[in-house]
Amino acid sequence: MIVNDRISKSLQAILIVAATLLVYYPVRECGFIWDDNDYVTMNVHLRSWEGLIRIWTDLQAEPQYYPLVHTTFWLEFRAWELNPVGYHAVNVLLHTLNSLLLWQLLRKLGISGSWLAAMLFAVHPVCVESVAWITERKNVLSSFFYLSAAHCFVRFSRLENADGSASSNPSGVDVRTHHWRWYAPMCLLFVCALLSKTVTSTFPAAMLVIVWWKRRSLPWPTILALLPLFAAGIRLGMITAWLEEHHVGASGREWDFTVVERMLIASRAVWFYVQKLLWPNPLMFFYPRWNIDSQAAWQYTFAAAGLVVMISLVAFRRRFPGTLAASLLYVGTLFPALGFVNVYPMRYSFVADHFQYMASMVFLSWLASGIALASERFQQIRIPLYLASATWVAILMYLTFRQVPIYQNLETLWENTLAKNPQSWIAMNNLGNIRIRQGKHADAVALFESAIRLKPDYADAYVNLGKALGDVNRLQEAEAAYRRGVALAPPTPILATSLSGLGVVRARLNDLDEAVICLTRAIELQPDYAEAHYNLAIVFQSRGELDKANSHFRKAAQLRDQREKSLLKQ
Repeated sequence: MIVNDRISKSLQAILIVAATLLVYYPVRECGFIWDDNDYVTMNVHLRSWEGLIRIWTDLQAEPQYYPLVHTTFWLEFRAWELNPVGYHAVNVLLHTLNSLLLWQLLRKLGISGSWLAAMLFAVHPVCVESVAWITERKNVLSSFFYLSAAHCFVRFSRLENADGSASSNPSGVDVRTHHWRWYAPMCLLFVCALLSKTVTSTFPAAMLVIVWWKRRSLPWPTILALLPLFAAGIRLGMITAWLEEHHVGASGREWDFTVVERMLIASRAVWFYVQKLLWPNPLMFFYPRWNIDSQAAWQYTFAAAGLVVMISLVAFRRRFPGTLAASLLYVGTLFPALGFVNVYPMRYSFVADHFQYMASMVFLSWLASGIALASERFQQIRIPLYLASATWVAILMYLTFRQVPIYQNLETLWENTLAKNPQSWIAMNNLGNIRIRQGKHADAVALFESAIRLKPDYADAYVNLGKALGDVNRLQEAEAAYRRGVALAPPTPILATSLSGLGVVRARLNDLDEAVICLTRAIELQPDYAEAHYNLAIVFQSRGELDKANSHFRKAAQLRDQREKSLLKQ
């Protein structure tokens, strides 16, 4: 029996691995997209030992302080430099391991349908964004450590029997004692999870929910043991929130919401994510950003529905403890991404597939458990349930296999986004930049103008429109676009770019004095702006001021040389 059981488990594991590798096979054709340049391709810290030290010691060295993620990229750069296949392969490997870890964790907790839950998670298309997007190493790596820490907690808190099966007799477990040899590994793995992505800060709360579900009580020794984890999660979560606002830039009018408005966003987001797990179509990189109106009564229906569900589950907690626990775990795991804390992607949409990577494990486990329990209780529908489950898995595999190629490159990503969300001004702007590089300036101009119509205060689109118009010698229109960009842009690199572009246009219109003023201001804002130095040198040269021209030519060459050395340094 033991041998047969091991063979069965091995076969089940092989099926999960094979299904995952099959649906993610197209990722071999995928490259780097969007902010992969900040994390990998243009990340100078991956090139040297000094960079590795900064990754760990400088909170603002990277877009976010997730040093374990950037350390994996640092190691991979030594192995395959900028070959995207290696980075994608590691993401797929981590996702596969997460699926296996989820399966074994559910088995230890005695949850029915554990294998089906793991399979659903492995092949669900909602996970594609986290797996096929290299930057989202944050999700797959942090989840690996999160699940590993959860395994240690189950052993630490004696939630399984000596043979490794789930404890089915809570009263027979001595809650006053713990397997303390598992405590240090649990803490270490939890810290690793936090250093990969701080959404995992909900781990100790999640473990308390699991303990309550298994024992219908919360032993004080367990609570006290988790207090240091709560403290670590809160501390690193606060650091992430501060960096998101002050370093990444998630502040200003687009993130200015009242408490009531944030409640409306959060409640709607929860139901949105549930719907995408049940019906994952369409999936897109940027979903439409909702218009939140606290005066609109219908927008409160999401919160009201959620409140009714939670009150009902609490009232019937003795009858449906597992469903109550699953609901608390799902919403709790989603909490960091529900809009109560500012995150930069909220500028484009309040929801994203990668926001629910970890939380999806909970909901899919609850669904799989319900299917398994129904098949055990109602023997007459067991075969139809098995067939329906197999069909569902097959459909999810097909959808995932189709979803992966969307991440092949930036052009396929933005084209797909616009096809599904024609109001995505960020996709229009980014696709417009691609059209400029392709020499399709008319298409680029049309895209930038569409983005501006949707978002009239979008400084980036005005700057890019100015460039596209300047490239085809529509200088008066280019000047108007640049001036609008200068008026709208805050004192950031985009303002420097606006001023530099305006300076070039004024020079081409023979207004060399204003050109000097604009380019000088651009350099004052961004002293290491090599292109602005070069353009200013050209203007000085046109004015016959050769000493100044040579000075800026040398500065531009020096800055470009420094950049090249940084990129080439190993």
